[in-house]
Amino acid sequence: MGYRCEETKVRRKGLKTEDTCYLLSFPFLLKSFVLLMFTYPLLVSTGCEQSFQPFKKSEQHLFSIYGYLDASADTQWVRITPTRRQLQMPPVTPDMQLMLEELQTGASIQMNDSLFLQANGFHYLNFWTTMDIKPEHTYRLTAIDSVGNTSRVTVTIPEDFSTPEVEYGGSQQCHALINTQHINNLADLHTRWHVSIPSTGNIERTYHIPYRSGIRESGVFAHMVEVDVKSDLEYINSIFTNVDINSVTIFIASGGPEWSKEIASLNDVEYALPESTSNVENGLGYVIGIVSKSIPYEGDCPVITGKDFGE
Repeated sequence: MGYRCEETKVRRKGLKTEDTCYLLSFPFLLKSFVLLMFTYPLLVSTGCEQSFQPFKKSEQHLFSIYGYLDASADTQWVRITPTRRQLQMPPVTPDMQLMLEELQTGASIQMNDSLFLQANGFHYLNFWTTMDIKPEHTYRLTAIDSVGNTSRVTVTIPEDFSTPEVEYGGSQQCHALINTQHINNLADLHTRWHVSIPSTGNIERTYHIPYRSGIRESGVFAHMVEVDVKSDLEYINSIFTNVDINSVTIFIASGGPEWSKEIASLNDVEYALPESTSNVENGLGYVIGIVSKSIPYEGDCPVITGKDFGE
Protein backbone atom coordinates (compact mmCIF):
# COMPACT_ATOMS: atom_id res chain seq x y z
CA MET A 1 0.00 0.00 0.00
CA GLY A 2 1.02 3.62 -0.52
CA TYR A 3 -0.53 7.04 -0.21
CA ARG A 4 -0.52 10.42 -1.90
CA CYS A 5 -1.32 13.87 -0.55
CA GLU A 6 -2.38 17.20 -1.99
CA GLU A 7 -1.23 20.45 -0.42
CA THR A 8 -3.53 23.26 0.71
CA LYS A 9 -2.35 25.80 -1.84
CA VAL A 10 -4.71 27.50 -4.27
CA ARG A 11 -3.35 30.04 -6.72
CA ARG A 12 -6.60 31.63 -7.87
CA LYS A 13 -9.98 32.71 -6.55
CA GLY A 14 -8.73 32.84 -2.95
CA LEU A 15 -10.06 29.36 -2.19
CA LYS A 16 -8.52 26.94 0.27
CA THR A 17 -8.89 23.20 0.43
CA GLU A 18 -7.76 20.61 2.93
CA ASP A 19 -4.56 18.63 2.56
CA THR A 20 -6.03 15.29 1.47
CA CYS A 21 -4.26 11.91 1.48
CA TYR A 22 -5.45 8.80 -0.32
CA LEU A 23 -4.48 5.25 0.57
CA LEU A 24 -3.69 3.74 -2.82
CA SER A 25 -4.73 0.21 -3.72
CA PHE A 26 -2.36 -2.17 -5.52
CA PRO A 27 -4.15 -1.77 -8.90
CA PHE A 28 -3.74 2.02 -8.64
CA LEU A 29 -0.03 1.69 -7.79
CA LEU A 30 0.48 -0.79 -10.64
CA LYS A 31 -1.16 1.57 -13.12
CA SER A 32 1.01 4.44 -11.88
CA PHE A 33 4.14 2.27 -12.22
CA VAL A 34 3.25 1.27 -15.78
CA LEU A 35 2.60 4.92 -16.68
CA LEU A 36 5.97 5.92 -15.20
CA MET A 37 7.84 3.13 -17.03
CA PHE A 38 6.17 4.23 -20.26
CA THR A 39 6.74 7.95 -19.88
CA TYR A 40 10.22 8.13 -18.31
CA PRO A 41 12.18 7.13 -21.44
CA LEU A 42 10.16 9.60 -23.48
CA LEU A 43 10.87 12.40 -21.03
CA VAL A 44 14.60 11.64 -21.15
CA SER A 45 14.73 11.40 -24.94
CA THR A 46 12.65 14.51 -25.64
CA GLY A 47 14.36 16.82 -23.14
CA CYS A 48 12.92 18.97 -20.39
CA GLU A 49 12.06 21.95 -22.57
CA GLN A 50 9.89 20.13 -25.10
CA SER A 51 6.18 19.56 -24.73
CA PHE A 52 5.53 15.96 -23.72
CA GLN A 53 3.21 14.01 -26.05
CA PRO A 54 2.40 10.71 -24.33
CA PHE A 55 -0.34 9.60 -26.74
CA LYS A 56 -0.46 9.00 -30.46
CA LYS A 57 -2.63 11.40 -32.46
CA SER A 58 -2.54 13.88 -29.57
CA GLU A 59 -4.37 16.43 -31.72
CA GLN A 60 -7.49 14.30 -31.16
CA HIS A 61 -7.07 14.42 -27.38
CA LEU A 62 -7.45 18.08 -26.48
CA PHE A 63 -8.09 17.83 -22.75
CA SER A 64 -7.74 15.32 -19.94
CA ILE A 65 -10.82 15.42 -17.70
CA TYR A 66 -11.18 13.46 -14.43
CA GLY A 67 -13.69 13.61 -11.62
CA TYR A 68 -17.33 13.21 -10.73
CA LEU A 69 -20.49 15.22 -10.22
CA ASP A 70 -22.02 14.57 -6.80
CA ALA A 71 -25.71 15.39 -6.29
CA SER A 72 -25.08 15.38 -2.51
CA ALA A 73 -22.29 17.98 -2.58
CA ASP A 74 -22.62 21.76 -2.35
CA THR A 75 -19.66 22.31 -4.69
CA GLN A 76 -18.57 20.30 -7.73
CA TRP A 77 -14.89 19.84 -8.60
CA VAL A 78 -13.46 18.52 -11.87
CA ARG A 79 -9.76 18.14 -12.69
CA ILE A 80 -8.75 19.12 -16.21
CA THR A 81 -5.53 19.80 -18.15
CA PRO A 82 -4.52 20.09 -21.79
CA THR A 83 -3.23 16.58 -22.64
CA ARG A 84 0.16 17.88 -23.76
CA ARG A 85 0.72 19.33 -20.25
CA GLN A 86 -0.35 16.41 -18.07
CA LEU A 87 3.13 15.88 -16.62
CA GLN A 88 4.49 19.43 -16.93
CA MET A 89 1.58 21.72 -16.06
CA PRO A 90 3.07 25.23 -15.68
CA PRO A 91 2.05 27.49 -12.77
CA VAL A 92 -0.32 29.46 -15.02
CA THR A 93 -3.91 28.86 -16.06
CA PRO A 94 -4.27 27.90 -19.74
CA ASP A 95 -6.54 29.95 -21.99
CA MET A 96 -9.64 27.77 -21.78
CA GLN A 97 -13.05 27.45 -20.16
CA LEU A 98 -15.25 24.65 -18.88
CA MET A 99 -19.03 24.74 -19.31
CA LEU A 100 -21.50 22.63 -17.33
CA GLU A 101 -24.94 22.08 -18.88
CA GLU A 102 -28.02 20.32 -17.51
CA LEU A 103 -29.52 18.60 -20.54
CA GLN A 104 -33.11 18.36 -19.24
CA THR A 105 -33.48 22.12 -18.83
CA GLY A 106 -30.71 23.57 -21.00
CA ALA A 107 -29.36 25.52 -18.01
CA SER A 108 -25.61 26.05 -18.25
CA ILE A 109 -22.85 27.77 -16.32
CA GLN A 110 -19.17 28.53 -16.83
CA MET A 111 -17.20 26.81 -14.07
CA ASN A 112 -14.56 28.68 -12.05
CA ASP A 113 -10.90 27.67 -12.24
CA SER A 114 -8.37 27.18 -9.43
CA LEU A 115 -4.72 26.23 -9.88
CA PHE A 116 -3.37 23.81 -7.24
CA LEU A 117 0.16 22.81 -6.26
CA GLN A 118 0.87 19.23 -5.21
CA ALA A 119 3.46 18.21 -2.65
CA ASN A 120 5.67 16.84 -5.46
CA GLY A 121 5.82 20.25 -7.12
CA PHE A 122 3.39 19.51 -9.98
CA HIS A 123 0.49 21.81 -10.71
CA TYR A 124 -3.01 20.80 -11.65
CA LEU A 125 -6.15 22.69 -12.54
CA ASN A 126 -9.50 22.16 -10.85
CA PHE A 127 -12.73 23.71 -12.06
CA TRP A 128 -15.55 24.22 -9.58
CA THR A 129 -19.13 25.41 -9.37
CA THR A 130 -21.99 25.56 -6.86
CA MET A 131 -24.57 24.67 -9.55
CA ASP A 132 -27.22 22.38 -8.10
CA ILE A 133 -26.78 18.80 -9.34
CA LYS A 134 -29.95 16.69 -9.24
CA PRO A 135 -30.34 12.90 -8.97
CA GLU A 136 -31.49 11.18 -12.18
CA HIS A 137 -30.56 14.20 -14.31
CA THR A 138 -27.99 14.24 -17.12
CA TYR A 139 -25.16 16.77 -17.46
CA ARG A 140 -22.59 17.63 -20.11
CA LEU A 141 -19.13 19.06 -19.37
CA THR A 142 -17.50 20.85 -22.32
CA ALA A 143 -13.89 22.05 -22.22
CA ILE A 144 -13.15 24.75 -24.82
CA ASP A 145 -9.72 26.02 -25.85
CA SER A 146 -8.85 29.50 -27.11
CA VAL A 147 -9.78 28.73 -30.72
CA GLY A 148 -13.03 26.88 -30.00
CA ASN A 149 -11.86 23.25 -30.06
CA THR A 150 -13.70 21.10 -27.53
CA SER A 151 -13.55 17.96 -25.42
CA ARG A 152 -16.79 16.87 -23.78
CA VAL A 153 -18.27 14.21 -21.54
CA THR A 154 -21.88 13.42 -20.62
CA VAL A 155 -22.86 11.79 -17.32
CA THR A 156 -26.10 10.79 -15.65
CA ILE A 157 -26.61 11.06 -11.90
CA PRO A 158 -28.05 7.93 -10.23
CA GLU A 159 -31.19 7.92 -8.14
CA ASP A 160 -30.94 8.89 -4.49
CA PHE A 161 -30.67 6.21 -1.80
CA SER A 162 -31.45 6.07 1.89
CA THR A 163 -28.66 6.52 4.40
CA PRO A 164 -27.24 3.06 5.20
CA GLU A 165 -27.58 1.52 8.65
CA VAL A 166 -24.43 1.27 10.77
CA GLU A 167 -24.11 -1.27 13.59
CA TYR A 168 -21.36 -0.56 16.11
CA GLY A 169 -19.48 -2.84 18.45
CA GLY A 170 -20.50 -6.45 18.19
CA SER A 171 -17.80 -8.98 18.97
CA GLN A 172 -14.95 -6.57 18.25
CA GLN A 173 -14.49 -3.08 19.64
CA CYS A 174 -13.82 -0.29 17.12
CA HIS A 175 -15.57 -2.18 14.33
CA ALA A 176 -18.67 -1.05 12.45
CA LEU A 177 -20.90 -3.07 10.15
CA ILE A 178 -22.45 -1.09 7.29
CA ASN A 179 -25.55 -2.32 5.45
CA THR A 180 -26.58 -0.63 2.21
CA GLN A 181 -29.89 -1.01 0.36
CA HIS A 182 -31.07 -0.09 -3.16
CA ILE A 183 -27.64 0.82 -4.53
CA ASN A 184 -27.20 -0.56 -8.04
CA ASN A 185 -23.57 0.55 -8.51
CA LEU A 186 -21.67 0.90 -5.24
CA ALA A 187 -18.92 3.19 -6.53
CA ASP A 188 -17.00 3.84 -3.30
CA LEU A 189 -16.91 3.22 0.42
CA HIS A 190 -14.17 4.56 2.66
CA THR A 191 -13.55 6.03 6.08
CA ARG A 192 -12.59 9.70 6.03
CA TRP A 193 -10.30 10.94 8.81
CA HIS A 194 -9.99 14.68 9.43
CA VAL A 195 -6.87 15.11 11.57
CA SER A 196 -4.37 17.71 12.74
CA ILE A 197 -0.65 16.93 12.94
CA PRO A 198 1.08 18.61 15.92
CA SER A 199 4.58 17.89 14.56
CA THR A 200 3.84 20.00 11.47
CA GLY A 201 2.34 22.97 13.29
CA ASN A 202 -1.15 21.46 13.32
CA ILE A 203 -1.50 21.20 9.56
CA GLU A 204 -4.90 19.67 8.82
CA ARG A 205 -5.13 16.61 6.62
CA THR A 206 -7.91 14.32 5.47
CA TYR A 207 -7.12 10.63 5.02
CA HIS A 208 -9.31 8.36 2.90
CA ILE A 209 -9.03 4.67 3.86
CA PRO A 210 -10.74 2.43 1.22
CA TYR A 211 -13.08 -0.43 2.08
CA ARG A 212 -14.87 -1.10 -1.20
CA SER A 213 -12.76 -4.19 -1.92
CA GLY A 214 -14.16 -5.82 1.24
CA ILE A 215 -17.82 -5.37 0.29
CA ARG A 216 -20.04 -8.45 0.24
CA GLU A 217 -23.40 -8.67 -1.52
CA SER A 218 -26.21 -9.36 0.94
CA GLY A 219 -29.15 -9.24 -1.45
CA VAL A 220 -30.41 -7.57 -4.61
CA PHE A 221 -28.66 -4.18 -4.77
CA ALA A 222 -27.73 -4.71 -1.09
CA HIS A 223 -24.23 -4.79 0.34
CA MET A 224 -22.44 -5.32 3.64
CA VAL A 225 -18.96 -4.27 4.75
CA GLU A 226 -17.12 -4.13 8.07
CA VAL A 227 -14.74 -1.29 8.88
CA ASP A 228 -12.03 -1.28 11.55
CA VAL A 229 -11.22 2.26 12.69
CA LYS A 230 -8.45 1.13 15.05
CA SER A 231 -6.62 -0.39 12.09
CA ASP A 232 -7.20 2.82 10.13
CA LEU A 233 -5.59 4.91 12.84
CA GLU A 234 -2.65 2.52 13.12
CA TYR A 235 -2.01 3.14 9.45
CA ILE A 236 -2.20 6.93 9.84
CA ASN A 237 0.10 6.79 12.87
CA SER A 238 2.61 4.78 10.83
CA ILE A 239 3.04 7.92 8.71
CA PHE A 240 2.97 10.44 11.57
CA THR A 241 3.76 9.38 15.13
CA ASN A 242 0.85 11.27 16.60
CA VAL A 243 -2.24 12.95 15.19
CA ASP A 244 -5.18 14.77 16.76
CA ILE A 245 -8.51 13.42 15.49
CA ASN A 246 -10.98 16.12 14.48
CA SER A 247 -13.67 13.82 13.05
CA VAL A 248 -14.23 10.45 11.43
CA THR A 249 -16.93 9.78 8.84
CA ILE A 250 -17.97 6.86 6.66
CA PHE A 251 -18.36 7.88 3.01
CA ILE A 252 -20.56 5.85 0.63
CA ALA A 253 -21.25 6.65 -3.03
CA SER A 254 -23.61 5.25 -5.65
CA GLY A 255 -22.47 5.55 -9.27
CA GLY A 256 -24.47 6.36 -12.38
CA PRO A 257 -24.56 4.33 -15.61
CA GLU A 258 -21.09 5.52 -16.64
CA TRP A 259 -19.57 3.78 -13.61
CA SER A 260 -17.47 0.74 -14.54
CA LYS A 261 -16.34 -2.23 -12.45
CA GLU A 262 -12.79 -1.37 -13.55
CA ILE A 263 -13.01 1.66 -11.27
CA ALA A 264 -11.79 0.54 -7.85
CA SER A 265 -12.74 3.81 -6.13
CA LEU A 266 -13.47 7.47 -6.82
CA ASN A 267 -9.75 8.02 -6.30
CA ASP A 268 -9.22 6.29 -9.66
CA VAL A 269 -11.69 8.62 -11.35
CA GLU A 270 -9.86 11.65 -9.97
CA TYR A 271 -6.35 10.62 -10.90
CA ALA A 272 -5.59 7.77 -13.30
CA LEU A 273 -7.46 5.27 -15.42
CA PRO A 274 -6.16 3.57 -18.57
CA GLU A 275 -6.88 5.43 -21.80
CA SER A 276 -9.02 2.49 -22.94
CA THR A 277 -11.61 3.29 -20.27
CA SER A 278 -11.96 6.99 -21.16
CA ASN A 279 -15.50 8.30 -21.68
CA VAL A 280 -14.36 11.77 -22.80
CA GLU A 281 -15.09 12.70 -26.42
CA ASN A 282 -12.01 14.22 -28.15
CA GLY A 283 -10.12 13.84 -24.91
CA LEU A 284 -8.88 11.54 -22.18
CA GLY A 285 -10.00 10.75 -18.66
CA TYR A 286 -13.18 9.62 -16.97
CA VAL A 287 -16.13 11.36 -15.33
CA ILE A 288 -19.12 9.79 -13.58
CA GLY A 289 -22.20 10.95 -11.71
CA ILE A 290 -22.72 9.96 -8.09
CA VAL A 291 -24.95 10.38 -5.06
CA SER A 292 -23.13 10.12 -1.74
CA LYS A 293 -23.76 9.87 1.99
CA SER A 294 -21.38 10.87 4.79
CA ILE A 295 -22.14 9.20 8.12
CA PRO A 296 -20.39 10.43 11.30
CA TYR A 297 -18.70 7.57 13.14
CA GLU A 298 -20.50 7.24 16.51
CA GLY A 299 -19.07 4.02 17.93
CA ASP A 300 -17.66 3.83 21.46
CA CYS A 301 -14.07 3.26 20.36
CA PRO A 302 -11.12 4.40 22.57
CA VAL A 303 -9.14 5.79 19.63
CA ILE A 304 -12.09 8.01 18.74
CA THR A 305 -13.35 8.98 22.18
CA GLY A 306 -9.97 10.33 23.30
CA LYS A 307 -8.72 7.52 25.51
CA ASP A 308 -5.14 6.31 25.16
CA PHE A 309 -4.58 4.59 21.84
CA GLY A 310 -4.26 0.82 22.30
CA GLU A 311 -6.41 0.50 25.44
